[in-house]
Amino acid sequence: MVITWTVGLTARPGRENSWIAIANELTETSNRLDEGCDIYICLQNLDDPRDFLWYEQWATMPLLERHVERISPMLAGSPEGPEGSRLYTSIQRREQLGYELLRNHVNADRDWYEASITGWAVARAKPGREAELRELAVDLSRTGQEFPGNVTHIAHEREDVPGMVCWFEQWRDQDVLDARVASLEERYGAPRGTEGVERMPAGIADLMASLDSTRYRVVAT
Repeated sequence: MVITWTVGLTARPGRENSWIAIANELTETSNRLDEGCDIYICLQNLDDPRDFLWYEQWATMPLLERHVERISPMLAGSPEGPEGSRLYTSIQRREQLGYELLRNHVNADRDWYEASITGWAVARAKPGREAELRELAVDLSRTGQEFPGNVTHIAHEREDVPGMVCWFEQWRDQDVLDARVASLEERYGAPRGTEGVERMPAGIADLMASLDSTRYRVVAT
């Protein structure tokens, strides 16, 4: 069972670059020292440079726990070393969430930095439509994976919120994403609006009570 989680972080004003430097140190040491680390990537919100999302996948929970134990002084902002104090003074918010992996696709020859578009989308199912949205999430991930120009397409469901589905997607460029959106509109129908759920193809929007999506850039992996 693959363990998937995200850590949302908000940098203190003016400390964005300090956090990016720390993130690169963390990814380098984690990829080198920690067994079972499949994905370890830090993303910066394109609309809010102080907002970061850390996306991780681990082979097992014990291996993840071993990693957390190793970096716990830094996470706690303890005074045990310069790394700890730097993290403590760089970050003002930290939110950790876990997910059930619905469908996992990462191109074997991927280059995280190749993708000019990286997105994280969170959808909440309408009451009674949870199973349908879950099935749709898997299907969208499958067809997304098959679409030319896709780099990564992973579907999840929040462990603590059944019916809250999340996608981690990477696309080579805007033209590829535009073509993907056009193909979805052809299959599911044109959007009914331009905001929130209504900007999605009609057949997809029918299953969703809410939708939030954010674009990021890769800053460490």
